Amino acid sequence: MPYRPIDAVFVHPEQRCYIIYDRGTLWQLPRMKIDNSSWIRRKPYTGKTTELYLSRNQRIKDPVLAHRLRTLNLPASVRGITLSRFEYWWETHGFEWSKQVVMAGASPLAVHESHEALASLTKNNAEPKQDMATSADTLGLSVNQTSKDIFEDMLADLKKDLFH
Repeated sequence: MPYRPIDAVFVHPEQRCYIIYDRGTLWQLPRMKIDNSSWIRRKPYTGKTTELYLSRNQRIKDPVLAHRLRTLNLPASVRGITLSRFEYWWETHGFEWSKQVVMAGASPLAVHESHEALASLTKNNAEPKQDMATSADTLGLSVNQTSKDIFEDMLADLKKDLFH
């Protein structure tokens, strides 16, 4: 198990399922969808660890599960590697990589990557129709504010774990 706890998404290409690396424990999800209902029906993974590959997409779109599993936006060079190589990379380079990302002012959390991309897309889109704008803006602000607060809390917890 790596020195610092981490959550990561792995893929089993033959069984076509996701395997979640949850702080050193492997859990098999029942289908190729990562959401809270799949997490509830997870089973311990008992197969060969040599057949697991780090998923290229570490983002979890379900906000409930994203709060539970704090996956990181890992560098492209480690995506697609086996579990044993990932554990070795995390033990040797994980702390320094995390520290560099945080010191650069960015968030290492994968959920922040999707949140920032969504924000940039909404800024670039044209204005909505006038009659729909009021209700959409009101709804969007309340949902975005709530999700931003959750993600800010997650980032604060991660910083606390890394630096203390």
